Amino acid sequence: MAKKSTKRTETITVNKPHAGAPENLLANVELLFASGLLAGLRLTGIALWKATAANGRRFVSVTFPARGVEGEEGTRYFDHIRGKGEDVKRLKAAIVNAYRTQAKAEGIEVPEDAAEEAAA
Repeated sequence: MAKKSTKRTETITVNKPHAGAPENLLANVELLFASGLLAGLRLTGIALWKATAANGRRFVSVTFPARGVEGEEGTRYFDHIRGKGEDVKRLKAAIVNAYRTQAKAEGIEVPEDAAEEAAA
């Protein structure tokens, strides 16, 4: 039986948006894989956005790279990262936590409920 490793095999890198980026874009994120089949590769195209819920609560929204497919009913988008709901929520929460840690170190305010909302 294979043992599960608790050692982290990926690194989340949070990058500030470039000049001229949309106003609500907080950061661009990359995942760097350190082991396994994806070792040495980066997944790019993940973005963090300022968002506001219908009740006025601010939160951080995480978007993954996606592909648009034209159909009879318009364009549908399919995320390149897919999985069980809990797995995707866990990844989004880890990304928001990495952003929160970096933002705190830089003195940038992040809503306290950001990880909770991103995971929803």
